Amino acid sequence: MSEPQPNEERTCPECGATLSATSDSCWLCHSTVPIVATVVAERAVPWEHRVAYQFSLATMMLTITLVAVLLGVFLMSPGIGILLAVVVAPAFLRTCIVMARRKARGQPVSLADKLGSFAASFAFSLGFVVFVGLAGAVAVVAAFFVICWAALGTSAAP
Repeated sequence: MSEPQPNEERTCPECGATLSATSDSCWLCHSTVPIVATVVAERAVPWEHRVAYQFSLATMMLTITLVAVLLGVFLMSPGIGILLAVVVAPAFLRTCIVMARRKARGQPVSLADKLGSFAASFAFSLGFVVFVGLAGAVAVVAAFFVICWAALGTSAAP
């Protein structure tokens, strides 16, 4: 296939004019155009969908159930509802995204993998909430002592 087929068309590299496959010079700019072998390009990979946005029907139903439970708990006790949402939502989203990516790569995803991933994410979220709560409590106690110490220091002056 070193010679192009007679019915194929080429373009001039100088001016961009359409040339026949057998001509060796451009009819528009009269430049010499060498006849080269036709290179077959690889097929382009079709547009790949983002894996993070492809979830199964079961995941969608579980999401709706989780939202309903969170709304119910929030209506009964807003403080616990917010705390539950802060702890459960990140763990649930991370589990969904990681499992969708594994499934797209062709790796098997078992129920144990899903539960283990959710439990690890839940434990991390819960630990983070406890850490932030303790840090806030320590900050409040420290601020209280500083304010009391400052108040005692100014009231003791004659």
